Amino acid sequence: MKKLIVVPVLALVLSLSACNGYSVASTTSRVIGAILQVAAAEEPNLPAVDQGAFTSFVTLGQTLNAQLGTCLTAANSSTLGKSGKFLACFNTFASGLNSPSELTALRLLSPATQAKVQLYITGIVTGVNVAVAAFGGAQAATPTVSQVQPTPAQLQQLAVDAHVDEVLSALRN
Repeated sequence: MKKLIVVPVLALVLSLSACNGYSVASTTSRVIGAILQVAAAEEPNLPAVDQGAFTSFVTLGQTLNAQLGTCLTAANSSTLGKSGKFLACFNTFASGLNSPSELTALRLLSPATQAKVQLYITGIVTGVNVAVAAFGGAQAATPTVSQVQPTPAQLQQLAVDAHVDEVLSALRN
């Protein structure tokens, strides 16, 4: 299943190879932000008992993404080793997303909400791993919070809902 998602994403990276590293890195951050916007819009539709932990997850993701953007900007203004600095930014983001306390809270959600969280986490980690691969780093494992893994169709729909194609089109223009 993951290969079905990674193949189009890797094709994207190859299409962006003419762009500089900062463009790839900042576009990845914009895609992560778009996925988190979709997740935030989902909050009111969740069972009341799940909303607190889900909101905390979305807030954590948004905070980490803001920190990622700041880190990428700082790395871009540096004169040496930008690729390694971009990679360090994504590694920091991935380790924050894998926070054991946050993951524990997510595993206590209802099964339907866990499945939604798993979809968002898988989409985000796939994007992070594309950037990490572009900068020559080791990919992060996708945390598991649900026994139900997202289908390729769900991941494709997430990409549509997050308007990933529009984000990428803006980069190409």
